[in-house]
Amino acid sequence: MKLPLYGLACADRDAAPEKAASAAPDPQPAKEILARTAQVYAECASYRDTGSVVTTFHTGDGTSTRELSFSTAFVRPDRFHFEYAEEGSSTGAPEYVIWRHGGEVRSWWDLRPGVKKEDSLNMALAAATGVSAGSAHTVPSLLMPKEVEGRRLSDLTDAVHKADEPVEGHACFVVEGKIPPPPPKVAEKRKLPRPYPILSWTVWIDEATYVVRKVEMTLPTSRGDAVEVTTYEPALNAAVPDSALVFNPPATP
Repeated sequence: MKLPLYGLACADRDAAPEKAASAAPDPQPAKEILARTAQVYAECASYRDTGSVVTTFHTGDGTSTRELSFSTAFVRPDRFHFEYAEEGSSTGAPEYVIWRHGGEVRSWWDLRPGVKKEDSLNMALAAATGVSAGSAHTVPSLLMPKEVEGRRLSDLTDAVHKADEPVEGHACFVVEGKIPPPPPKVAEKRKLPRPYPILSWTVWIDEATYVVRKVEMTLPTSRGDAVEVTTYEPALNAAVPDSALVFNPPATP
């Protein structure tokens, strides 16, 4: 017979005393995981990754996908390189390159003639964030939080630590939360849509190193939802060869 909650409590009280099993420890709070992740990136000496973003668009007309690959190289304090390319490109060459060495920042985009000297790395990355499906911003904003503006994954609100899951054999914390709208001045400066949509994020964070291994973001649009899944192969505090930090955009006709 199933006892009501009160009956169960009475039954437990009246039962013969037994050595209570030790309670399982509470999972690490989501805010603590995100804060540790932010610290790891902000304090690392170097970082390097390769990764991909798969965006799936769900509309009334069906489903379509876009896939791109990217790479990041960073050596503190002032060496940086990022590039991305669409999967299936006929040349396989990068389509966007951003580079910084010291106070010099350059960018190259295959839709824009020539090399552009940028006023700042922040502005160069902001210009590439949308076309790179966010990959030009997510990690650089963690590596250089005082320099790269915008909401970062460590700013997630209503963050919840969900059941942990592995990513490519790496045990990971899973944190769900939302990215709040940017301040009005930032939204106006970047010409962002109004009202700015609330973005739902799920982040897989390596339990051993606190590096990000996967991000899933859902963006509601007027025609349906777009889901971006970004995966990373990160290397934290590893040697970064000079060849990964050279500004060498593809030759243009």
